[in-house]
Amino acid sequence: MNSKDDERVKFIQKGKNYNKYLMEIDKLYDFTQFQKI
Repeated sequence: MNSKDDERVKFIQKGKNYNKYLMEIDKLYDFTQFQKI
């Protein structure tokens, strides 16, 4: 595997982690909205 492929794989992994992170944030946000009601 050359370094360019390696970089791409890292980038994809980062993207997946970021999506997971956003989903967690969404859950927390929903929870705080619920608390306000």
